[in-house]
Amino acid sequence: NAKTQRPSTCNTVETLLVNKNIADSFLPVLSKQMAESGVTLHADATALTQLQAGPAKVVAVKAEEYDDEFLSLDLNVKIVSDLDDAIAHIREHGTQHSDSILTRDMRNAQRFVNEVDSSAVYVNASTRFTDGGQ
Repeated sequence: NAKTQRPSTCNTVETLLVNKNIADSFLPVLSKQMAESGVTLHADATALTQLQAGPAKVVAVKAEEYDDEFLSLDLNVKIVSDLDDAIAHIREHGTQHSDSILTRDMRNAQRFVNEVDSSAVYVNASTRFTDGGQ
């Protein structure tokens, strides 16, 4: 629901960073779910071909889109090599509003919480819990 429940709010996910180790199994599931919700995926070069094979509408991401708030049913998808790569991307392009990690590795979760400089940092939870209107 971090993208589709209320896509025009400031706590809506704009970029999904996917670890390369799960991309092959995760991207087809993502494509199906996002197609069902009418989300357009803006994919990096690594994810583009695989996502284009699925049912979702997919376009190539433009570099400047990593800094945009779409406020719509559009979602960037970027493959990252590891947690360092993900944190570096967030530091460069994040809004410092809310960020979340979905993981089974609690060491990675703790490191994410410690190193991501956002008002709200979540582990295995939706960024939708942070709403400035509440």
